Amino acid sequence: MIGVVARENAAEQIKQYQKFTVNISDETSMLAMEQAGFISHQEKLERLGVHYEISERTQIPILDACPLVLDCRVDRIVEEDGICHIFAKILERLVAPELLDEKGHFKNQLFAQPISWEMDISAFIAIWTSV
Repeated sequence: MIGVVARENAAEQIKQYQKFTVNISDETSMLAMEQAGFISHQEKLERLGVHYEISERTQIPILDACPLVLDCRVDRIVEEDGICHIFAKILERLVAPELLDEKGHFKNQLFAQPISWEMDISAFIAIWTSV
């Protein structure tokens, strides 16, 4: 489940197409991801020089700079208090190979600081830390 401000372009696109990607950034690509958040035009990736490929499953951009990407299909959307609560099925997980060990498990020390934008507090936070 993700939450998106209902009046934003992202919410409208997700409602219309019923699919989306979650491109999870790390510290090296955080600045470009933050800048992309301030541009509402569809061509923002080109304007920022962010390289991407189009997902075969969802036809949505997968950002090369993001080491973890979730390709998702919407199950249902509940809109409440100006927020779209989007429940989705993960169709595919794309992970940079160097982040996985020989068994396919995450090497947390190589991806210790994935970053998420938390709109409630208007700040970037680390999603998890190594233990």
